[in-house]
Amino acid sequence: MAKNGTSNYISNHFVVEHFNREYSDIHSGKIFRRYEQDGLGKQRYLLTNPGIITTDDLPEKWGFLEMTSSGVLRVVRESEFFEYNKEDEMKILLSVIRRMKGE
Repeated sequence: MAKNGTSNYISNHFVVEHFNREYSDIHSGKIFRRYEQDGLGKQRYLLTNPGIITTDDLPEKWGFLEMTSSGVLRVVRESEFFEYNKEDEMKILLSVIRRMKGE
């Protein structure tokens, strides 16, 4: 999983995850969009190692996952559904398909 985040297509919508190792990464302001409709992902999660943040550090609606020392993901808080940029999601999907086809 990339530090800057990844998108996974699950059932009929994207789920965006951001993995952060340090507290300062989370509070840099680069992860959370001011206007949720500009972002990607109908659901959005932050994934950290245990003890880095608490649910109080997250904006409303964001889900929170922790990676345990044994490599198991633990759901701390489920994500609510966001307004999102469907057009940009389609562009990403088309880009991935083109790369897979070798274009």
